Amino acid sequence: MRRLPRRLAEKGDVWAIRVREDTYVLVYVWDPGSGARPYARVEYLDWIGGTPPDAAIVADLGLRARYDGRWQTRIHGLHKTSGSVLVATGVPPKKDARPEPDRIPGGAAKELAWLADSCFPELCEL
Repeated sequence: MRRLPRRLAEKGDVWAIRVREDTYVLVYVWDPGSGARPYARVEYLDWIGGTPPDAAIVADLGLRARYDGRWQTRIHGLHKTSGSVLVATGVPPKKDARPEPDRIPGGAAKELAWLADSCFPELCEL
């Protein structure tokens, strides 16, 4: 797998997030945010695996909903988070028939690893 250089999140990025030593999930960056501590709006993609995937497969992936519908969050520090890997850039926006969430919480990118449990119930079975 070719690794891309770490940098601030940009619109259309796909990042792999390590949720444990042998498991990764993917997040899609909708918008990078702005300011001194930019909060990027992200959403999980429908993928889980043992290593970050090649960029070629991410274009065909859909969005991964939570048990109660579509879910997004705003996070900061994605490029500084241990276990995060930039997988692809310039990925076209993902289409989904479900409405975007009314409320979008925020926090640090390191929280994405444990927040994945609500969108990936199979993590409890691995």
